[in-house]
Formats: sequence, structure tokens, C-alpha cells
Amino acid sequence: MEVNRSSFFGRFTDRVIILSAVLCAFLPSILSFIVEAALVTSLIINSRTRKMIFSCRLCYWLLPIALASIIPPVFYRNYIGIIGGVGLVLLLIFGIYLKKAITSEIFEEGTKFASVASVIVTFVAIIEKIAYSIWPSLAMNKDLRCAGVFFNPNMFGTAVVFVILACLYKIMSGRGDKRIYTIVIIFNLVSMALCGSLLGMAELVCGVFFLLLFNKQWKLVPIFIGAGIIALAAVLVYPKLLPRLFEASDSFNSRYRVWQLGVYLFKQTPIFGRGVLTYMMESPKYVGAELGFNVWVTTCAHSLLLDGLLCLGIVGTTLLSGFFIHYFLPVVKNIKKLINQPTCAFAMAVIMGVLFHGIFDETVAWPQLTVLFLFIVSGAFLPKKE
Repeated sequence: MEVNRSSFFGRFTDRVIILSAVLCAFLPSILSFIVEAALVTSLIINSRTRKMIFSCRLCYWLLPIALASIIPPVFYRNYIGIIGGVGLVLLLIFGIYLKKAITSEIFEEGTKFASVASVIVTFVAIIEKIAYSIWPSLAMNKDLRCAGVFFNPNMFGTAVVFVILACLYKIMSGRGDKRIYTIVIIFNLVSMALCGSLLGMAELVCGVFFLLLFNKQWKLVPIFIGAGIIALAAVLVYPKLLPRLFEASDSFNSRYRVWQLGVYLFKQTPIFGRGVLTYMMESPKYVGAELGFNVWVTTCAHSLLLDGLLCLGIVGTTLLSGFFIHYFLPVVKNIKKLINQPTCAFAMAVIMGVLFHGIFDETVAWPQLTVLFLFIVSGAFLPKKE
């Protein structure tokens, strides 16, 4: 019998590319960007994967999104924004590819790889914490919070949430050894403590709640809510259990200052925006300006919606929203039809957590986390009925 070599090597190529992308999400940020860009470029060069991507109807969104994200920053000399616009399009291309290439075997193996990699990152964070204890000047914040291999502690927290939800998915669906994944969860809870991300903790609570809800674990939902209330009461009685909780008001005030400048900048270029990372490029110019509020110089507008409007304007944000609505619509349909319920529930839990976190920050917009997020959601596109 003749072996279909192209089919065999095609499946092998898909497996290598997707699993490499998952693993590179746990590499140091700059190295991760380089590997991700190389992987997506290889997809465009390869005739088989290129045909796979551009045969999908979602590809029709790519050109207008590319124009909306790459051309405006040229006029404002936002050269980093041009690179960011190219990166955005590459990530969307990878998302389309995942939709077409993902298989149940690759998905299960990818979640396993992410779990193992997260444990390694926990050890990196422990070493980082020890270094900060010896040389406090190395820390990027006064609380000596760890970032692991990520750009900042909050991004680390989001990655931890993704992995913990992946482990719970494995345990609840019976697709992995419960003891091993429980240990991985413990390691990641250590990571969460080391990064000290309050929003990450809130995102985790939100994600676990919806994971139970979409898996129809009706008995566990009230137990989880009750445990959360008890934990909150314990923190209020003994604040040392979670000291950063009482810094939440200061953190919110800082974000409010960012939002004020973000809205101010958006009003200047509401239609097309100024390109990716507009806030980072423009905020230093307004330090000391008489705006009626103090400017906080940081990398982004700390809101998925506001930063989208600020960077891409109404036109670009509308186009990007249209892409994602069409991209995620099958997840909702599969949930209704009870197709592939465990992975759909997992995807929806992550989406709901990201949307909640996105009100106050946009960690998922970082390429490392975007790749991991798109991989998790891709599991919901599997056609197999459970």
C-alpha cells in the first residue's frame, strides 16, 4: 500500500510548529518573539500551510487589518508601531492556521508541554526571588515581585492562570494523571504568589468559576463560591495573608491616570489611531503638562478596549473586533451543540478570564500570551463529538 507522504509529513510539520509555538511562549520575551516570528514566516513560505491559511474565509480580514495597523503609525513616525502592526497580522495568521491544523492529539500534547514548561518557569521565579532578596536593586518594583521569563509580573500571572486552567481541564476531563497535574497546579500557585498579581488572582477565580459552570459542575459551583467568601474573610481578618490586596486602591488610581491620558490621546486621533504601543510612545511627552491629572508613563493604556481604540482607532478596532467575533463564533456554537464540551468549556473559561482581566489590563495582548491564548482556544474548534 502506498503511503501518502505529503499527508504524513504535513501532520508532522503541523505538530512540530504548534508544539514549538506553545513551548516558545515560556521562553524569555525577546527570544520568544524571534521564534514566533520565524514560525509564522515559515507558515507563509510553505505552500501547503499557506494554502491552508488563505483558503479560510477569515483571511479576508487580514488585508484591511494590516492597512489599518501599519499605515497610520507611518504618519506619526511611530516605527515601533509599524513593527507591532506587522506582529499583529502575523499573530492573526497563526490563529487562522491553528484553527485549520489543530488535532486532538496535538492539543492534548500541547497542554502537557505547557504544564511542564510552567514548572521550569516556577524554578526560574524562585531563583529570581532569591536574587531580589540579596540584591533588591535588581527588582523592577518595590514589592520584589517576580516576572519569571515574562515582561512583567502581571503577564507572568496571566500565564499562570492559563496553565492552572489547563491542568484543571486535564483533571476534570480525565485526560491526564490527576496527581501529576495537581502537583503542577501547586507549582503554579507558588508562581502566582511570587508574581503577586492581584488581577491574575482575580482572573484565576473568574476562569475557575466559568470552567465549573460550562462543565455543568452544579454541585461544585456553590462550594467554590463559598470557599472564595471564606478566603476573602480570612484575608480581611488577617491581612498578612495577602498584603497586596490593600494596595488595590493605589493600583486602581494609577490605572485611572493611564485611562485619563488614554482618552485624551484617543480624542486627538479617533478614526485611525497612531499605531501599536501609542501610549508608550506618547505618554513621556505629557509628563508635567497641565492636563488636570498626573501622567503615568507605562507601556499601554491598561484596557483592551481603550488601548485598541488608542492604537488602531475606531476603524482598526472595528475590523479587529469583526475578526475575533467570526473567529470565536464556532466556540459558542459548539457549546450549544455539546460538541467537544471539555475543550469548549476550557476555552470559554480562558476567554471569560481574559475579558475580565482586559477591563483593567491587557496582558493577553503580549505575543507570548497571545500565542498561548490562541492555542487554548483552538481546542474548541475540534470537530469530534464527546
